[in-house]
Amino acid sequence: MPAEVVVVEPTGSETQIAARFAGQDLIVAYRGRIDARPGDRIHLLPRTERTHLFDAHSGARLN
Repeated sequence: MPAEVVVVEPTGSETQIAARFAGQDLIVAYRGRIDARPGDRIHLLPRTERTHLFDAHSGARLN
């Protein structure tokens, strides 16, 4: 899944990326550091066992 990097947030042991995919905003957590900057394109391969989905309106977790 190609996504556009919006924000890169190093948080100690991981890096959180705010990205946009198909018009949707995503937050992605990487273990360690990655070389990405706002505007870059990254390719995502979700690990379904670690994916969490939330309702956009209520914020409730869907899975």
